[in-house]
Amino acid sequence: MKKRFVAVLCSFALALTLPMAAFAADEAADPAAEPTPLAEAPADPFTVEVDGDTTEITVEEGTFEDGVYDAETGTWEDVNILEEITVEGAENVEINKGGDIKWDEYDDEAVEEYNKKLDQVIADKGEYLFQIELNGDVTADDHAVVTFQLNADEYGNKVINYYILHKDGSIQEKVVRVHADGTVRIWMESFSIITFMDVDGITKYENMVEPQDGDLLSPKTGF
Repeated sequence: MKKRFVAVLCSFALALTLPMAAFAADEAADPAAEPTPLAEAPADPFTVEVDGDTTEITVEEGTFEDGVYDAETGTWEDVNILEEITVEGAENVEINKGGDIKWDEYDDEAVEEYNKKLDQVIADKGEYLFQIELNGDVTADDHAVVTFQLNADEYGNKVINYYILHKDGSIQEKVVRVHADGTVRIWMESFSIITFMDVDGITKYENMVEPQDGDLLSPKTGF
C-alpha cells in the first residue's frame, strides 16, 4: 500500500514570494521515514510547440513532483504530477508558475478569497498538486479547450478539484474524476490562475463529483 507525501518542491516555493497560503503536508506513512530530497526543478520547465490555434506544452520532469512512500519497501520515490498541457482554440499562449505568476494583475480581495478556498481543502485533508497561470487570446467562438495530462499511474480515476481565479475577480471551482488515461479537460472562456488539489477518498468531495467539461460519460468511472 502506498501513501503519498506532498513534498515541498521548487514550484511550491511560490508560497514564499506570493500571497499564497502555506500548505501542510500529511504525516508520512512511517513517522520514522524521511522522504528523499527531490531533484531541482529544470531551468526551462516548459517546452511550447504551436500549430495554428493549438499549443502543446510539455512539462519537464522535476517541475511538479510528489514524493510517494512505499510501505512495503520502506522507500520513497519521486513521481511527476503533470506531464503535458494541450490548449486548443487559442493563440499567443503563455504559461507561468511560481514567482512568474502575475498576481498583481488580480484583485487583492479575490486573491484572498481564492487562498481561503485552497486553505479549506487542506483543512479537509486534501493535498496541493500544482498551480500555474495561463495567458493568451481565446480564438474559438465559445471557449478554449485545455487538457491537462497527469501521471495516469498515480492519478488515473482519482478525484481532484480545481480552482480558477479569473482577472475579473470571479472564482470557478469544480470537482471531477481524472480519466483513466490521466486527462482532465477544462473549457475556458479566458485564461487565468489554475490550482489542482487532490481530494480523492474524502467523502465531502466525492459527493460533489461532476462530469468533466464536454464529457457526457459517467463521472464515476472516468471512461
